[in-house]
Amino acid sequence: MSRAQTIAAASLIQILLGPLALSSTAQDKSTETMAWHEIKGQHFLIYHQGHKAFANKVLQRSEKEYHRITRDLGIRRYGNFWLWGKRVKIYIHQSKATFMKDTGAHAWVGGRANYVDRVIRSYAGSEQFLDTVLPHELTHLIFREFVGFSSDVPLWLDEGVAQWEEVTGRERRLKLARRLHQLGRLLPIDQLTRTDIRRVPSAIKAVEFYSQAVSLVGFMIEKFGPRRFRTFCGHLRDGKSMNDALKFAYPSAMRNTHQLESAWTRHLEASSNE
Repeated sequence: MSRAQTIAAASLIQILLGPLALSSTAQDKSTETMAWHEIKGQHFLIYHQGHKAFANKVLQRSEKEYHRITRDLGIRRYGNFWLWGKRVKIYIHQSKATFMKDTGAHAWVGGRANYVDRVIRSYAGSEQFLDTVLPHELTHLIFREFVGFSSDVPLWLDEGVAQWEEVTGRERRLKLARRLHQLGRLLPIDQLTRTDIRRVPSAIKAVEFYSQAVSLVGFMIEKFGPRRFRTFCGHLRDGKSMNDALKFAYPSAMRNTHQLESAWTRHLEASSNE
């Protein structure tokens, strides 16, 4: 096994099995009968089953992450979409056992998200939820609120954005992307765009896909700023092709995916030599 494969395998649970298996578009079905207690925030409604301290911690972290993510992605002034009756609901189950029973989640899952109903679920005391699942799933919801759920946004962009905002694991994924570049194993952007990672049977290939996605998104945000990135995503939302969106957002730097790929790989080369 190569060094890159070793790195990928070691971080498989955090990078792949965690966030990937947490999202759902199925209708939310709660079967528990324990009483739910509500805590209201500006953008969130937190429901808990007796763990008020942890629920308050979730609310504080959610509001903090909401403001950080909208700022990072350059969509802060568009961020009034979760107020009053449109607040996102977060359910904190009594325990890991009840969470698993009610949602059908596996033992290693720290939370689940239903994008259709805008509901996030976890359980009391889950540090994995606070550090990784919550920012990841909030980013998916925030990003999709901006670009639309029906827009033709490539999967690498959607997942790359969510993983970029999952700060605790960011550097590990970026390191893997640099290593893949050194090994000559980066997928061309056109191939990355055509890849449906949900149908890739190899766990190692999936981890490599996610590492490239977060590296590419991070390059666009850090190199050219969140304002241009928001403009780029806005053009995709409005129905423009990838090349047209790049041309309008980055007219002097990268007017198509070929130029984007060249600029990104030069950036990887420079950062690998630091």
